[in-house]
Amino acid sequence: MVTLDGDGQHDPSEIPLVMRPVVEGEADIAIGSRFEDEGSARTMPKYRRAGVRFITWLANRSAKYGVRDSQSGFRVYNRKALENLRLVEDGMGASVEVFLEAERHGLKVKEVSASCLYERGMGYTLNPVRHGAEVVMSIFRLVVEERPLLFLGLPGLAFLFAGAFFGAWMLNVYALEHRIETNIALASISFILIGLFVMFTAVTLYAISRLAQRVNGMK
Repeated sequence: MVTLDGDGQHDPSEIPLVMRPVVEGEADIAIGSRFEDEGSARTMPKYRRAGVRFITWLANRSAKYGVRDSQSGFRVYNRKALENLRLVEDGMGASVEVFLEAERHGLKVKEVSASCLYERGMGYTLNPVRHGAEVVMSIFRLVVEERPLLFLGLPGLAFLFAGAFFGAWMLNVYALEHRIETNIALASISFILIGLFVMFTAVTLYAISRLAQRVNGMK
């Protein structure tokens, strides 16, 4: 399966070039990268280039493929990829979700240099700020869902420890001065409640994730 963005930036005549790693069995997913050739990348507006590089950096922190262009819509998928990818994002975040799913199923990803035709494109339809925010939120959501105990559990513990610290401080003040310091007490209660909520969320997401893995394993 071949996909291209609909704004005219990709050259359909390059489809055979991007397909080659998949056809020759070198990759399950091929990416037509706009950053393999820096000369081609310079045709992209600077603000978009900076945004794509930032999102790609985040994507590479989540999935260890080390791609240079995580936002390219010029892609080729083989049968194995299509049968294994289970995407749930319905927005621009799906571009990064593909890498997380590919890593989970051990799929091979390879980038191929592709041209970038912004100067004769039909015009981008999404606001770049909205696009970037949507993708970043999707990355955060996907990573948290994938490793809830790490990305929610540890912060939850930190909040609980902070609450315990303020609680001990309040008790110390009361023991010495026989009065309750309201601000310290409120800080202690707030941190403990937030910590409990975050920990509960982490455990719940982890349980759901494990259940989903078991269900998928039985299919």
